[in-house]
Amino acid sequence: MSQKILLEDIIQQLVDPKQSLEGPLLKLKFFALQTKNKQLEKFLNNEIQGYEIIDEVPVYRKWNCQIRADLKVGLEINYNQNIEINLFPNELRDSFRIWPLMFSISILENHISIFKQDFKIDSVKVYFNLELHQLILDAAKKRYTSMGNFYPLEIVGAKRVLGISALISCISSLRSKLIEFCYEAANLFDYEIDITSFNNSQNLNNQKITQIMNQTIFNNSGDGNLITTGNNNQITSSVNITKGDIESLKSKLKDLGIDTSDIAEVEDIINTEPLASGSTNLSHRMIDWITTVYGKSLKGLGNISKGITTELLVEFIKQYLGIN
Repeated sequence: MSQKILLEDIIQQLVDPKQSLEGPLLKLKFFALQTKNKQLEKFLNNEIQGYEIIDEVPVYRKWNCQIRADLKVGLEINYNQNIEINLFPNELRDSFRIWPLMFSISILENHISIFKQDFKIDSVKVYFNLELHQLILDAAKKRYTSMGNFYPLEIVGAKRVLGISALISCISSLRSKLIEFCYEAANLFDYEIDITSFNNSQNLNNQKITQIMNQTIFNNSGDGNLITTGNNNQITSSVNITKGDIESLKSKLKDLGIDTSDIAEVEDIINTEPLASGSTNLSHRMIDWITTVYGKSLKGLGNISKGITTELLVEFIKQYLGIN
């Protein structure tokens, strides 16, 4: 069995938005087990298996949702009524407003897959337990009485509702954070980490890995949602780089604020080693270039646009190379 972790392979999977995150997460978990890094292992287990403790759910998994209720007014039932958050007592508003997504990564990805097959399914819903119905009914009564409706009001059912775009953004944010984690780990330990050598100074090296994890995954103030949502999709879909047109590629990279030295470097990589030998995967040098440029964007170095993502750069390179 291999006693090395190949960060290059993990990054190769992460930069492809079509690939599941479960594979990279499992590879990183195996690394955590080999190095006995309990903090990294716990985080990865939570992402793979789902979170059991609300307080452990990271910020990128917490989203504002809507509260919908089916209300019986007299003899009539009004379905799917929006209950505004400001109708709840101040001390309860965050509990109702914020939905911590505790699902495993595979369930999140499955929800998105269902949405892509049936665009009529544009949200996820979870029904409230009966013990919370009275609180929701009290809030609904405020709304109805303010409208001059004094008929007896009953609650038939209530649920949280969250748009599918939040799930897409959650996964995109995690993908971005994992890329940055692997990028920083590779900068410190190399893209190929020898486990035996790592474990020779296990405690010290685990402290470094944990510090990278805390900085890139839990305390990253950057917009992780940029990978597959927002303007980047518009940029990618609106830009067509002709296969083999190096000037078109260079022009687009320049428009994004990428340094001329970095553009010259990627041109050299394209001319010498754009792909891994015998495959359509990007080469180690190309992956290194992409993560380096992305790292500069995250750190605000130079004039590079903060809208740059690894997926965007990969898309440009693949368009130029003529591969899907």
